[in-house]
Amino acid sequence: MDSARSWLQKLQKDKARPGASPLGAGMAGDDEDEPVLSSATKQKVEAAKQCIENHYKAQMRSLQERKERRWMLEKKLADADVSEEEQNNILKDLEKKETEYMRLRRHKMGVDDFELLTIIGRGAFGEVRLCREKATSNVYAMKKLKKSEMLRRGQVEHVRAERNLLAEVDSAYIVKLYCSFQDDEFLYLVMEYLPGGDMMTLLMRKDTLTEDESSFYVAETILAIESIHKHNYIHRDIKPDNLLLDRTGHLKLSDFGLCKPLDSSSFPNLTELDNAAGNITNTSADGDKPLSSTAVPRRTQQEQLLHWQKNRRMLAYSTVGTPDYIAPEVLLKKGYGMECDWLVLSFLTYATRD
Repeated sequence: MDSARSWLQKLQKDKARPGASPLGAGMAGDDEDEPVLSSATKQKVEAAKQCIENHYKAQMRSLQERKERRWMLEKKLADADVSEEEQNNILKDLEKKETEYMRLRRHKMGVDDFELLTIIGRGAFGEVRLCREKATSNVYAMKKLKKSEMLRRGQVEHVRAERNLLAEVDSAYIVKLYCSFQDDEFLYLVMEYLPGGDMMTLLMRKDTLTEDESSFYVAETILAIESIHKHNYIHRDIKPDNLLLDRTGHLKLSDFGLCKPLDSSSFPNLTELDNAAGNITNTSADGDKPLSSTAVPRRTQQEQLLHWQKNRRMLAYSTVGTPDYIAPEVLLKKGYGMECDWLVLSFLTYATRD
């Protein structure tokens, strides 16, 4: 111990001397020969530093959120005039749930945690398979997407939007996402399994629905569409095949592979968007007289580009969907918003009524 203390004191004295090497007197000239770090090494150092900072920021944020949840619960219990013993029991139950939640967060899910059963659906670049979690024996629907096909078809953004929507939207009328993970070849989405089939099967069996049945399912579809619109997503593929039924007969909306996030639910008028997108003709609707400068303000090319870049996030332009269930505004290529989902629902309402 004494030798270690004396060595430390000597090191501190060497550091204090001007021009001395921090590693001792025998290393005096080593600073000049120190190699210069390459740009790649510096980038790796910065990436590691950022990763560590993000990790501890997330830990602190999680701790703060945990404290806020406990504070809010204590405030509600105080306002509800609950006995002290019952308050303690509820707070202990909260702590138990918080601990379980943290344990689940630390556990990395993988395909080995599930027993794969039968295939219940196939898509363009993936499949949906029934699976059973080994730890709990709960049954789920696992959507398995091939990464190479997603990249080849340019569907990465659609898949990301689908996963984000399922993670963000908490509604009784939306298929629930339990977890998502990936390996080198596939992306996996583990979702709620709905054994009641879909609306298309129901319509094929019954042909048309009674007024009460139609009103019930249309009302639940409205609640499902409204829940995703509140989060500024449009579905763009509303059809009977994507309206699933649970074991009690209630409806849930599924298949968000064509959904699109929008930055705002307030849309500029379509004439202005056409001009912003470069379709500037400066003619009136009948094509005879030029529009006045007050009707459509003239913009420079840079202003037109900035205006279009802003508004293109507020409307969708892609012609996507199932041919039998596409709203007319999707085919016009003038930009469309959330109204396309409501129009398709009106088609379905008319088709299912007796």
